[in-house]
Amino acid sequence: MINDVSRSISGEIKAVTILGRMKELSQELRALDVLAHNAHSEEERRRYLTDALRAQEAFSEAWSAYAPTIAGTDEQQLAHRLREAWQHFLAVEAEATALDRAGERELADTVFAEPFQTDAIAFTQAVNSVLVHRQARAFEQTAAADAVGATSRLAVIGALCIAAILTLAISWFIVRRVAAPIARITQVMARLAENDLAVVIPGGDRADEIGAIAGAVQVFKDNMLHTKSLEEEATRVRLEAEQHRKVVLRDMAERFDETVGGIVETVASAVTQLQGTAHQMSEVAGQTASQSTTVAAAAEQAASNVRMIAAAADELGASVQEVGRQAELSSAMASGAAAEAAQTIAFVQILSGAADRIGDVVGLIAKIAAQTNLLALNAAIEAARAGDAGRGFAVVAAEVKQLAGEAKRATDDIAGHVSVIKASTSDAVAAIEGIATRIRDMSGAAASIAAAVEEQGAATQEIVLNIAQAANGTGEVTANIATVAGTAEHTGAAADRMLTSASALSSDAARLGEEVQRFLDSIRAA
Repeated sequence: MINDVSRSISGEIKAVTILGRMKELSQELRALDVLAHNAHSEEERRRYLTDALRAQEAFSEAWSAYAPTIAGTDEQQLAHRLREAWQHFLAVEAEATALDRAGERELADTVFAEPFQTDAIAFTQAVNSVLVHRQARAFEQTAAADAVGATSRLAVIGALCIAAILTLAISWFIVRRVAAPIARITQVMARLAENDLAVVIPGGDRADEIGAIAGAVQVFKDNMLHTKSLEEEATRVRLEAEQHRKVVLRDMAERFDETVGGIVETVASAVTQLQGTAHQMSEVAGQTASQSTTVAAAAEQAASNVRMIAAAADELGASVQEVGRQAELSSAMASGAAAEAAQTIAFVQILSGAADRIGDVVGLIAKIAAQTNLLALNAAIEAARAGDAGRGFAVVAAEVKQLAGEAKRATDDIAGHVSVIKASTSDAVAAIEGIATRIRDMSGAAASIAAAVEEQGAATQEIVLNIAQAANGTGEVTANIATVAGTAEHTGAAADRMLTSASALSSDAARLGEEVQRFLDSIRAA
């Protein structure tokens, strides 16, 4: 009977040892997955993944060794839950590893931060539940051994009535060799159950069943020590991974702030310069119109005076020719200024359209970012928790990738529009400079006209016969000056429209900066 009890206890301790090994492997696999996710190189990540695969194989072997020892409905239910927890854990692990291989670091961080930790804890708790159940059975077997020892002592007392000396010797042998060691091992197992890992296992040097029991208890103690060490290491790795994820998010936010923030500031600065240039062009156009009016009045006065001139026909003819040539030059310059103004209006329209598209693209980016975050989180969590059934969530994952692609294309679109704005701004500046040059040329031409008119004044005393021709020449000058005044008015109107468009673009750039800042604040707060 004692040998049967000893063999039963040995079997229970073997099962407890296997479960302890399974718990140790679960902690080891959890730590290896976290280490692989946070590896600094591809070689290091592959090494951790290889070790994790070995741990999975060892767990499967341990399960195969444990499964035949399952007894009773309660243990079958606990073992079934353990198997399900193991399958869920493997599914989440596979999902996280696939995300790492695909370069989806943010989604992998999300899986490791929530579903992976939850399923790992559930898996460890399932192992602990089975382990506690088998430990309780081991304690029951130990209590049975104590009962057998007590029965043996009663038999010895009865035998003493028949053969005192022989029975006394047998009783001493039983107590000395069986009951006492089993009682000591029972006390040691009770202390181990209370998590007292400093207890010393007695009887390990014996060659009988008591020695086998002591050896199995020693293995159980060693596994508990190793499991505790792995749990501490896994906790440390999880904390380091969480800290690393926060640092990576902050770095991403800073880099995004430096890149996009710089672009927004550059656009805002360019718009400010464009506003100043448009304002200056409007003032110059106003001054040109005013001066043209003054010159027109002077030309009318000259025409009135020419009708009173009656001498120096030859000198007047030459002066009139000079006035005609200068008038033609003024007309050509005025035409060039009108063309430049039309080109400037076209550039401003392009710039305004690009600014409108920037607002649309920014809205699209915000919408895509929100949907991407929601779908990515749902796909990762649901696929991880569903295990094999999570394959059906592939549609969600595909939609996430599609939205991510749209976000990338929207970002490229923003860059293209910004480039168009810059190019249009540069062209507008060049056009404005051309208008300024034309206006300066018109000023020179006006000066030449004034000189020619002055020569006419000096020659009027000698002009008598060609009064009609002089009057016609003066009329042409008046018409040309009116054309210059009209051109200046058109230029001023174009400058006003450019100023309005630049103000609207400045407002859009400021709103874009605010949206970018809110996006960065949300990332830093994550």
